[in-house]
Amino acid sequence: MDILLIRFNNEIRQKELPLLRGATINLFPQNDLFHNHKEDGLRYSYPIIQYKRIDGAAAIIGIDKGAEALKSLVSDRPISMRLGRKETEMIVDAAYAGHFPLDFVDEPEVYEIKSWFPFNRANYHDYKNMETFTERVEMLEKILVGNILSMGKGTGTRFQGEVECKIKDITSQRRTYYKGVELMSIDATFCCNVQLPDFIGLGKGVSIGHGTIRTIGNK
Repeated sequence: MDILLIRFNNEIRQKELPLLRGATINLFPQNDLFHNHKEDGLRYSYPIIQYKRIDGAAAIIGIDKGAEALKSLVSDRPISMRLGRKETEMIVDAAYAGHFPLDFVDEPEVYEIKSWFPFNRANYHDYKNMETFTERVEMLEKILVGNILSMGKGTGTRFQGEVECKIKDITSQRRTYYKGVELMSIDATFCCNVQLPDFIGLGKGVSIGHGTIRTIGNK
């Protein structure tokens, strides 16, 4: 997959990422890659433009067609965006572009995942009613594999082998609400036999920064 990551010199809070998304959509109102609305309804495929908070700074990542669409934002000049009611001059701090194959690796890579929404309403109920920690971890590992397969499908990658994930540690679990539904937000570390790009999202809400992954030790 082709990736373009744009990081701005502007600090942002996690809860402000929907505002960054909305402001960017306003810059490209005719391009449905920036949102999930189409003339004939909603687009439910994996988001190929995602809005992030990286080390406290606002960032946007584009994948394949999304990377191409983002190129016009790479500029030495400030970009005027309206974040909510506030007019903000967004300054590009850095941009990174490249091709990243989703390849299997001989030694599993270790990743962290932040603010991950693995559940829907039904399986969240099942998770809460499980009796042992082991059962819960096994369920999360299966969901994580499913998230990676969905990401691969959404970006045109068909894995020629079995994707495997093992959760090493769950560092945080928080009850929260997503689209009016109570769910669990999880921070964790996991290892996987597939090399994944830093800063892409897995699970629900990836377009506004949820489920962002990062290779452990890669800053």
